[in-house]
Amino acid sequence: MNGQRVVKNPYSGIATDLNVIPTVAIERIEVLTDGASSIYGTDAIAGVINIITRSDYQGVNIGGSAKLPQGDGGEQYNANITGGIGSLDKDGFNLFGGFDYTQEKRIRAIDRDYAKSGIIPDKGVYKTSGTSFPGNYSQSSTGVSTNPTLPGCMPPSSILIPDIFGPNSCRYDYTSSIDIMSEVERWSLFGRGSMALGSDHVASLEYFRAYNSVGNNVAPTPLTGLSMPPTNPYYPGGSAGTPITNPALNTAANISAGWRMVPAGPRASTIENTTQRLLGEIQGAFGEWDYKVNALYSDSNVKNNFEGGYVSRPRIIDGIQGNNGAPYLNPFGDQTAAGLDYILASKVIGEMQDINGKLFNVGASVSGNLFNMPAGAVGVAAGVEYRKEEIEYKNNFALIRQAASSGLELAEDTTGDISNFALFGEANFPITKTLEIPVSIRYDDTGDTGSKWTPKIGARWQALPSTLIRASYNKGFRAPGVFDLYAPNSITFTSNSYDDPVLCPNGVPVAGADPSRDCGQQFRQLQGGSKSVESEESTAWSMGIVFEIMSNVTIGLDYFNYEVEGTIGALPETAIFGDTARYADKFVRCSTLSAADQAAIDACVPGYGRPPGLHQDDDDQPRQHSYGGLGHCLQREPGVCQLRPLLVHAQWHLHDEVGAATRGRR
Repeated sequence: MNGQRVVKNPYSGIATDLNVIPTVAIERIEVLTDGASSIYGTDAIAGVINIITRSDYQGVNIGGSAKLPQGDGGEQYNANITGGIGSLDKDGFNLFGGFDYTQEKRIRAIDRDYAKSGIIPDKGVYKTSGTSFPGNYSQSSTGVSTNPTLPGCMPPSSILIPDIFGPNSCRYDYTSSIDIMSEVERWSLFGRGSMALGSDHVASLEYFRAYNSVGNNVAPTPLTGLSMPPTNPYYPGGSAGTPITNPALNTAANISAGWRMVPAGPRASTIENTTQRLLGEIQGAFGEWDYKVNALYSDSNVKNNFEGGYVSRPRIIDGIQGNNGAPYLNPFGDQTAAGLDYILASKVIGEMQDINGKLFNVGASVSGNLFNMPAGAVGVAAGVEYRKEEIEYKNNFALIRQAASSGLELAEDTTGDISNFALFGEANFPITKTLEIPVSIRYDDTGDTGSKWTPKIGARWQALPSTLIRASYNKGFRAPGVFDLYAPNSITFTSNSYDDPVLCPNGVPVAGADPSRDCGQQFRQLQGGSKSVESEESTAWSMGIVFEIMSNVTIGLDYFNYEVEGTIGALPETAIFGDTARYADKFVRCSTLSAADQAAIDACVPGYGRPPGLHQDDDDQPRQHSYGGLGHCLQREPGVCQLRPLLVHAQWHLHDEVGAATRGRR
């Protein structure tokens, strides 16, 4: 923005949230579609988008808009005002400011025919989950795996898909429970003041503050491995009338239930991002040389709030087993009034995370003509820059440790920072009246992640008055960012359903497996930063031609070729499950985790909450927890001890096998 960076969104860490850019202040947007690492920074491998704001504005402008879709939801409303006084040329100053407000209503998947279901048989699409409502259950000692509502299930959200997932379980159409467009509220405030310091110098101060709130709704919480005793009246064949659909069921033994918490509603969260940026700048000229000096501070604060749908797994377990005075809960149908009140009271609501990102930057540059060649003057520019980025994650562990399927089970308080010192220079050599050779070079020192020279050379040939030919070659590298290095662990579910390669190879459960847990499931995947990540390196070249076919009308054709080695990125889940032998080390099971990690992940403690053992609370003091669990040996039925599986997708920053070369035309 005006040639200087805006802090990245610390929640995702990979990019600046463009929603916080104050649109009322934008004068134009420049797009450089060529490698620009030597001038703009190491990560400008494929170019730069530079948002230029107004610098000298007078008058007042008021605007607004409304967008009203034909379907339900998705309404958008906007109002804005801008104003400015003073002229730098006439008055020696200018003050300019603006305010923009936008509200967008959510669109639920069920509001659009094309998105209301993840089951599209004619496309071969079956986006479903084996954790359904009514819940599926199994009993490993007898091999029973079924649902008491079969074959009907509870359409349209819970249906039987026997040809794909077998005849013994209901599948949950989770797509019907999500939003395809989030509820959004945002505003931005922008101000800029400029003052002439004599005839050749201008000082300016620029500030913006923006707020962006995004409300998300996803499918209700899935709970698996819930150990249900025969004493629960909703046990198959029990006093509440839940039918026995498989006569092989041993009604004296526990069953394992997988239950989608539909009574608690969809998991709802709100992400609130407040970003501000202060830029001070002095620019001007000394004789034939122009200069610019600037200092920048930008920060972003994100709050992650759970609004509903997330539930306390230990409380739900108490309700399944009738412990601690809890009313019995029914994973297979309607609840009693007391049961429904209990579920609603088990929701985990509040602020879960407070995340902060900061950016500091100081820089200076000079430009002018160095000497003359027969075809013209050689223009040069040089500069120096120092940049520092920081992130800090603070978690509300008292709430996080209760919330099942929140993705924050292994969350941790994290802080980290990176610094970058750079020198850069460029020159343009006019070889002839029609041929120019621009060259540039940059040196970056990123501390622990290394240093690098990145050169670039180009050519611009005006072959005919109406024909321009251009080409360039450049090197680049992208040092790992602060998020790449220090992002905390988070857990999500895989996008697709898979079979456990050990417990359910090719969709066939082995002895002792739980089909409702191991076959056709969305498994948990772990991702986070890594301090061992190294830099990407790139080589790029391009060539193109531009024809001016008439005044103010041109046609251009360009070819770009980028090759990136050591790409920093995530190994896709499809690759891991597509070659389970090659990526066997990416599968992690509960039995191999520490007691603390098992305690934090609800899927590792079926039926009993957290196992006993030491666990770190938010005050970092060890506490003894006793929830009746069996530690590493997780008892599912009397006399049967199994190791509960967990598939964790070790996802972030795989270096040696994910290098990519991309070639294409723009």
